[in-house]
Amino acid sequence: MENKVVIQAEMSPQQSNALLASLKSEYSAALNEHWWADTYRYVPDQDRHTAIVLKNPVMGAQRRLIGALAYSLKTAK
Repeated sequence: MENKVVIQAEMSPQQSNALLASLKSEYSAALNEHWWADTYRYVPDQDRHTAIVLKNPVMGAQRRLIGALAYSLKTAK
């Protein structure tokens, strides 16, 4: 990633947990929607998740945010 965007945010644990839950819910819904789409019908199951994320940048961003939030919540305790 040559051109990175770095985001720093301060929020309460309650806000962090709410955002994490929202991101997970949105990610799960998007993955389920794409999983059964004709576009990915012939992609093997073990490769489908990666193929979906690679073609949908918002899902890649959601994964990174989910990971960062989960890590921050663990280390903040």
